Amino acid sequence: FVPKGSLALDLGPPLARAPLQPGAAEAYRVGKSSMLNASGHEANTIMGMFATRRIEPGEIIIEEQPIIRGASEITLGVDSPQATALLGRFLALPQARRDQVLELYHADEDQLLARDGEQIPDGLGRQLVSFTQAWRCNSFACSPAEGGVAGEDAGLFLTLSRVNHDCCPNAARVVHKGGLRLIARRAIQAGEEITLTYAK
Repeated sequence: FVPKGSLALDLGPPLARAPLQPGAAEAYRVGKSSMLNASGHEANTIMGMFATRRIEPGEIIIEEQPIIRGASEITLGVDSPQATALLGRFLALPQARRDQVLELYHADEDQLLARDGEQIPDGLGRQLVSFTQAWRCNSFACSPAEGGVAGEDAGLFLTLSRVNHDCCPNAARVVHKGGLRLIARRAIQAGEEITLTYAK
């Protein structure tokens, strides 16, 4: 498993990074996206990030730290120490935060388990299967936290994970102080969906 994108991002020409202004109107909202799912059909459950006002080129849209960190090269399985540590971090979150993680887009666990001939778990078991899928679908490469565990170069971001892929994105992510910044590559109009590329 490798998270969305890598640490080396090509932003094109250098962008003038407009700092976050204290008291400035929030630049985005999260809502239903009109993006197509992997099978090419509109998916009502896919959420996206939308501009609430004009966002200028180079403007920082959001700066976020991951809610959970882990290694980018990780085998998600019962015998994996990295997976066990990752699941432990998920379980250590307050229930409200776990619910937010599980609301992120992920493959339908019932279909996955039925396809593999496995029994569908209840309660905590179902949460762990859902979390595994949410991690696979939503984690981004980032730098380890200052003073953090070496090799933990991926993270799950509650807000940035809502940004959908586009081959011609209007925003880019930049590693910053152990987290990520989302920066406008061009002017983004109010109501326009904010996108980035998941490519390396």
